[in-house]
Amino acid sequence: MFSFVLRRLGQGVLILAGVALTVFFLFAVLPGDPVALLAGQRSDVATRAAIAADLGLDKPLPTQLVGYLNDVSPLGLHPRDSAGVAKYGGTALLPLGAKMRWYSKRLTCAALSKATKTC
Repeated sequence: MFSFVLRRLGQGVLILAGVALTVFFLFAVLPGDPVALLAGQRSDVATRAAIAADLGLDKPLPTQLVGYLNDVSPLGLHPRDSAGVAKYGGTALLPLGAKMRWYSKRLTCAALSKATKTC
């Protein structure tokens, strides 16, 4: 039963990866320019370049793919500077610093108490 569940979870991960890659490559290959859509008809070259840089469309395709997978993933890693917080939100998944040390101590204590019935 355990091997069946592991196999099904593996198949689910492969299907999600395949769908994500298919969607990315369809949007990368199909005609259409998202910069032209966002900039409008009366935009200058500097505006178009700024929009392309903001969207990451001026980078090579593998770098765009990594950025796309990072944005699609629920566990994506985004910069914690002011621009990153403004763009992606300011909620941290795991608090860092003194609280992180406290959590790791508590988790270690909980794991030890489960394993040895003491802490």
